[in-house]
Amino acid sequence: MKKFSRYTPAARVGIVVGVALIAIGVIGLVVDRASVVLWWTVIDAVCIVFDALFPVSLVALIAYLIWAYRKEALVAQGPRPTNLVRSSVDWRIAGVCGGLARWWAIDSLTVRIIVLLLFVASPVLTVFIYLILTLILPRA
Repeated sequence: MKKFSRYTPAARVGIVVGVALIAIGVIGLVVDRASVVLWWTVIDAVCIVFDALFPVSLVALIAYLIWAYRKEALVAQGPRPTNLVRSSVDWRIAGVCGGLARWWAIDSLTVRIIVLLLFVASPVLTVFIYLILTLILPRA
């Protein structure tokens, strides 16, 4: 097994998140029922924050799109591809947003912000669509 410091930064983040989720699950199994009610209270508080965050993020997205359009920052560099593929150069997770940005000839940051806003609105549907596009679209 490799030392933790030899993993890439992205792999380290994945390891830390995985270990934290396992620890939360073990704590949830070990601790008594009263603390489970506390966890649900925290989850309700997070849902309230996300409900308030959606309209604010929608206004921020519209303001960003207007600003970027006026600064001509929405235009992507490079030629538009003939077919829709995942990007092998401009990628963060699987290259879907980078591929969509090249296909629509816009900046990839704009696509990522729109996907993030869709994730706030409907996390399950956004993750489902992203996974489907990851599986269907070939790598460039």
